[in-house]
Amino acid sequence: MNLEIWNNLPSYVSSSFSLLGFFNIHFYSLAYILGFLAVVILSKKYIKDNKLEVGLSNKEYEDVLLNAFIMAVIGGRTFYVLFYNLDYFLANPLQIIWPFNALGEFTGLSGMSFHGGLFFTFVYLLYIVKKKRINITAFQEAFVPYIPIAFFLGRIANFMNGELYGRPTQSVIGMYFDGILRHPSQLYEAFLEGIVLFLILLFIRKSEFKNYLGVFLVAFYVLFRFIVEFFREPDVQLGLFYGFSMGQILSVLCISLIGFFVYTKKAIDKN
Repeated sequence: MNLEIWNNLPSYVSSSFSLLGFFNIHFYSLAYILGFLAVVILSKKYIKDNKLEVGLSNKEYEDVLLNAFIMAVIGGRTFYVLFYNLDYFLANPLQIIWPFNALGEFTGLSGMSFHGGLFFTFVYLLYIVKKKRINITAFQEAFVPYIPIAFFLGRIANFMNGELYGRPTQSVIGMYFDGILRHPSQLYEAFLEGIVLFLILLFIRKSEFKNYLGVFLVAFYVLFRFIVEFFREPDVQLGLFYGFSMGQILSVLCISLIGFFVYTKKAIDKN
């Protein structure tokens, strides 16, 4: 690819496209839908092909994944409001749930936190596993390796939106965002949190450590996110805390969630 085209790639893409000339579809919303469908379809196929006994009927399994997806969205929004822009949302509380701008144009909900989505989803799945006595090993094996597909699509959507870009750089791999040559950190994350993490989890699923796929998902995501945050532009309303971003701080806190998961996994297995 011509270097000039690469450097100016953000100017060639759009955050949405028109369907039938009048209906606007936003890539960010589409990424959520496609990511969810990919996890559901591929995990159900894996269950069928490998005759896994998850402990749920087909309908129950779909309902659990749908509820987990909803919890991820609610948690992601909640953590963003609380940890990333609380002052703004205290002054504009309707913007927490209102997906339209002042002109009445649909913009979606701007601002989501992966860490919040992870926490809310974890609590929900912990509850449902205990309530329905789900085979947690088979459940993880079926759907966890496909979650990075959703991560990948989400980061590509961030790139299409021209948001969450990186810090200024003089590197030839930089791209122009708002007229400044910056690291395309969305693509770094799409590669690490999407493609690399997907391949890692597929490998682990074939190993003796597949009982802890959820742990490896969180651990490697946290590692990759922590690394990329050094290249990603900090949130303007927050800046850095002693050299670290909010994303890195929340990533470190996720380590405690990993420990708690290992503990509860062992407790569930005993029962």
